[in-house]
Amino acid sequence: MNKHELILPNEWLVHAVEINLLAYDSSREGHQDLLFLFATDKDGTAHEFTVTAPAMRYVAMEAYNALKTGSVDEVVLRITDIDNHLYALYI
Repeated sequence: MNKHELILPNEWLVHAVEINLLAYDSSREGHQDLLFLFATDKDGTAHEFTVTAPAMRYVAMEAYNALKTGSVDEVVLRITDIDNHLYALYI
């Protein structure tokens, strides 16, 4: 994937999510730790996104927790991306 290529929303139906929590620390106010979302698109291609907006962090963490606890087998997300930064994510 070209990092600067515009990806249309309907091209992204993600079937799996893995969050790298090593870079995430919500307890440090004002600290800009990175939250990475690793996803597979409908063609099976893996991609990495940097989640920056607070609301998107919350949704990404909810998706991660649902998968981790086993309450769901998969979380289908729709992702829109510009410059490889996640700015819209829907469950």
